[in-house]
Amino acid sequence: MKKTLFERRGKTAAAGRAGFAVLLAAALAFLGGACSKKEPAASAGAVSRAFVNGVLTEPYKLKVPDQMYFDFTIAKEKGFFEEVGIIKENTGALPSGTTLVQTVVSGDNDLMGSGHVTDVVNARNAGAKIKIVMQGHIDHPDLGKGHMYFYVRDDSPIKSGADFKGKKVAVVNRGTCSDLMLQEYLYQNNLTENDVEIVVMPDLQMLPALKQGQVDVGALHVLYAMNAVAEGGYRQIASSYEIGTAAAGGDTFGGDAFGTAVRAFSEDFINKNPDVIKAYIAANLKAQRWSNANFDEASEIYAVTMELKNAGGNWFDPEDLGVDERKVQFWLDMMVKHGWLEAGSVKASDLYTNDLNPYLNGELPEPAF
Repeated sequence: MKKTLFERRGKTAAAGRAGFAVLLAAALAFLGGACSKKEPAASAGAVSRAFVNGVLTEPYKLKVPDQMYFDFTIAKEKGFFEEVGIIKENTGALPSGTTLVQTVVSGDNDLMGSGHVTDVVNARNAGAKIKIVMQGHIDHPDLGKGHMYFYVRDDSPIKSGADFKGKKVAVVNRGTCSDLMLQEYLYQNNLTENDVEIVVMPDLQMLPALKQGQVDVGALHVLYAMNAVAEGGYRQIASSYEIGTAAAGGDTFGGDAFGTAVRAFSEDFINKNPDVIKAYIAANLKAQRWSNANFDEASEIYAVTMELKNAGGNWFDPEDLGVDERKVQFWLDMMVKHGWLEAGSVKASDLYTNDLNPYLNGELPEPAF
């Protein structure tokens, strides 16, 4: 009997990510034990707080890292968080080797504001009860609005994924969006991860590594891809939008979905602070709609915040008010396809909730600009 794709490739792919999963589980277990001695974060909120007419009756200080994602930055700088009663409480930079989800589980940060369905699945499989409450950006065919890109040096002989064989390819980490994009692109070019040497390094190090010949290909997020364009000397091979579209048989829904980011909180935080979640969604979705309508200005705001000449930006689905389960399922299907999950082991509906979205439950009218 012919083996399924999962049976043929699952063990190999899973082995490549085992270290990451084990470290995450161990870190979460340690943090869980350490946190058990802390007072619950919501105990600081013995205050009776409600979301009434689009505003919290008592302000809430939302703990987040100093530099945050695109739409959060816009919501803060345009005053949308202040309007609903949310105040940003900076928690500093993440300690080296620490993932954002670890700090959310520990209570050191409230919001998992950076990541994708893969990160939520990995966290939940490691024992962290994290749940998506709204979508972040989606992918886009334009460079400055997209998700991820493969880059090489201008003088590289690499022209397509078929030329990746035997080459060193840099990804941010195993089990992440850049790793999944690589797996799918290799598959589309009749290769597997065994045909390349995968090197793990931060986005920030990829362009210098390419320039010095330490790696042959870098999987860059949009902010760093814009750096490649500004600096010169690099060439784009493919984008996550193109790869996602091809994965969906030419349907651009796959292109959009392959960039879907998520905004998530711990289930404990959601249960204790439902009205804060409502306020957060209200302000953040308003920022997303404003950003789409004022993209150049939004990108400039983000570039200044990130201290870059041109950081590009993110694009948000102009129709989705809440989490689109089809986009979540797209990621799950891709994970199953490449042996990261067994089919049916994770239900899309278990990963998110739209129950506290004030635009879906009729509390607020859809924001328009």
